[in-house]
Amino acid sequence: AALLARRQDGLLGLVCRTPVVLLVTFVVELGQHLVYVWMYVVLDYLRRSKLDKASALLDDDLEAMKRLIAAMMQEVRRHVKATTRTPGGPSASKSLTGLSLGDCDDAERRLQNALNVAQGLTLKVHSGTTEELARYAHR
Repeated sequence: AALLARRQDGLLGLVCRTPVVLLVTFVVELGQHLVYVWMYVVLDYLRRSKLDKASALLDDDLEAMKRLIAAMMQEVRRHVKATTRTPGGPSASKSLTGLSLGDCDDAERRLQNALNVAQGLTLKVHSGTTEELARYAHR
């Protein structure tokens, strides 16, 4: 959680500097990969039966990940809205880059799916024994 908090401003700065046309795809890929890397680290700890000390931090880590992803998506929405044509035109729902708020909604769903998998892993860690979790991680 502390690592994400320290790096959040830098990651948000990177999001802000990303060309709007690539922004939705970039944030989805970045968010999903951050979640997957975190899950890999958790599974590695499980595999080595060393998660007992770190398991108390999982909820904080997951909440920090959720906050970071929400902040990135807020930036995406802000940029898409800023490039949206004024209502009344034929392309009123699309931004000048071809992105819409519907694209943002789809991106949030995809990121939420990744977070749901991570949440499931966290619940499994909290409910399993060390031996069960080590076997689970080896699969």
